[in-house]
Amino acid sequence: MTRLKRAVNPWTVTRLSLGLPRSEAISISFKSGSSRFHALVPPGSFWTAVKDVLVHEAYETSDGFRLSELPKDAIVVDAGSFVGLYALKASAFAGQVIAIEPNSRSYSILRSN
Repeated sequence: MTRLKRAVNPWTVTRLSLGLPRSEAISISFKSGSSRFHALVPPGSFWTAVKDVLVHEAYETSDGFRLSELPKDAIVVDAGSFVGLYALKASAFAGQVIAIEPNSRSYSILRSN
């Protein structure tokens, strides 16, 4: 007989231990370049959003591409922006950032970020 272990999302445990309701967005702060940002992230997507954009810098994997090396007048288009963490991060280095998000829930958080 095989026993199946129930997977526990560590961010669910964190949310519960902090007393956050399931639907309440989590406020985060981070630094990009010389700028400091505060943003909201949906609790169910917290780790994915933070891990991909801020920890692993997943969108800067191409050889020779770094946001910090963009010309000051660069335009960055963040298509599928989710809640805008990458758009915020890019805004510290680019002259203009265009964030596009089709999901209405994500878009409402994007606008507040």
